[in-house]
Amino acid sequence: MKKIIRVIDKVIGSALYRKESVLKDLKIKKQNIKSQCTKEQIKEIKSFWKGLKINNYWFSFYNEIYNNESFDVRFLPDDIYFYFIDPYYNSRDAAKYLDNKNLYDLLYSDVKRPYTQIRKINGWVLNNDYCSLCDDIDFSIVKGKLISKIPNGPGGGKGISLCNLPDEIDDFKKYFSEHNDIIVEEYIEQHPLLSALHKESVNTIRLVTFIHNNEISVLSMIIRMGV
Repeated sequence: MKKIIRVIDKVIGSALYRKESVLKDLKIKKQNIKSQCTKEQIKEIKSFWKGLKINNYWFSFYNEIYNNESFDVRFLPDDIYFYFIDPYYNSRDAAKYLDNKNLYDLLYSDVKRPYTQIRKINGWVLNNDYCSLCDDIDFSIVKGKLISKIPNGPGGGKGISLCNLPDEIDDFKKYFSEHNDIIVEEYIEQHPLLSALHKESVNTIRLVTFIHNNEISVLSMIIRMGV
């Protein structure tokens, strides 16, 4: 029974977090919506999504993006996706590890990645090969233009620090000591085509895939960039 209660608490907690995040996102979108769905469109939405409580603001937002020229009831509202579809097909427990940047060198060793000069996992200081370094760290081994990140950071460029060593060694030591988990990677120069979009950020191509019966389908592709 206790195990069941723990599982329920975990599911409810995760659902509440997703709900809070989705509602916050919707609140921001509402502020930028100038036109609402028509009565005919609302009727179509209710007919297509019958049995589910749908917030029409999502469709108003989609209409706004496409200048009211491409209304489609098949647009998937964020709350439906994050409440039902995402937790059904994806393991949140597994994501904690698969999305931990400090584990990328182990999990994705065959993928070309920035070289890790030093890292900290649960307070343990390790090198690129996950070998433990002594407590009295010789920071002279860390040099050059570097990017420091929180392995399971909030994303969107938050929790990231750029530094040049040894010139900014004092600031780096302070930043390094303040975090129990951190990864320090070499600075990279992205391809000129991607840099032309927004040179102040590393712009990435993101794919959403769906695995069914051991077959991978690409559902969407986007370019994520800074602004």
